[in-house]
Amino acid sequence: MFLSPIARPLEVSDMKLRNSYYFIAVITFSGLGWLAACQDQGNNFSYGQLSGDSFIGAKTESDYDALLQKYVDSESFVRYEAWLKDSGDLGKLKAILEAFANTDEKTLSPNQRKALYINAYNALTLDLILSHYDETKGSDGVRSIKNIGNLGNSVWDHFKWRVTGKMRTLNEIEHKILRPLGDARIHFAIVCASIGCPPIHNRAFKTETLDTTLDQLASQFVNSGRSTTFDQNQEVITTSKILDWFGGDFKKHFGSLTTFFERFVKVIPAEDVKKYSIKFSDYDWSLNESLSEPEPTPTPTPSPDPGSGTENPPPGSGTENDLDQ
Repeated sequence: MFLSPIARPLEVSDMKLRNSYYFIAVITFSGLGWLAACQDQGNNFSYGQLSGDSFIGAKTESDYDALLQKYVDSESFVRYEAWLKDSGDLGKLKAILEAFANTDEKTLSPNQRKALYINAYNALTLDLILSHYDETKGSDGVRSIKNIGNLGNSVWDHFKWRVTGKMRTLNEIEHKILRPLGDARIHFAIVCASIGCPPIHNRAFKTETLDTTLDQLASQFVNSGRSTTFDQNQEVITTSKILDWFGGDFKKHFGSLTTFFERFVKVIPAEDVKKYSIKFSDYDWSLNESLSEPEPTPTPTPSPDPGSGTENPPPGSGTENDLDQ
């Protein structure tokens, strides 16, 4: 037994000794429990002193939106080095992660839950790269998420964060929470910090526009020429291995890969898709990094006078994709 004096019968004269052992035991086990609950990323970082509200609160969503717009460039690459130079913005990301940690999942609607875990997955991936940026550089000089800790494919199982009150890995969020929702479009939304991923958007996912945004991401994946190409002479579709690795998800959601392409294709007639064979390209695991500096924050435009007919443009939405192959 740990602290055997607590287990033996004690007389009144032993009260002080008993209380001392009890105090030590409580402090010891409470301290261990606190460390387990508050530490993340292989016991490297603690969020215990950061304040946060529910992620679906307007302020947290707005803060995350602003960070993505600032550090994701026009080609959907991330300005990691610039982000690392700004301690204030690093702190904002940690506070956003604390908001994920404190959200009560039982209070969320199905779409709120889906949006939260997509946003959490992407923010955690960004945090992982920023927290281990130096380790991403391999012996060949190429940066990759797989170089962190020399973990390779295990990187998605090694690090943990507190999300909705529980310690979770990236793979747990993807495979045990998001994929069982039965929406294959999430593979165009979650970010793997790699060039082979679908492009990361510079907006947070919002519950009220989630379905529209996921359709937009799927259409972009099919038609932009970046993740998928159509050889009309050879009648071949060359697309990301994501659709190979997660083909079962697309079959369950759309019936087949052919029907998926028929639904979203614009660069060729949808009725022609059946003629095409499908091939999968090699996956590029190099870091989705931009070395450009963020644009200066623009001076806020004053609100228009009533009746001027001028309206502020509506915000957009988005993010990218990861897998554990």
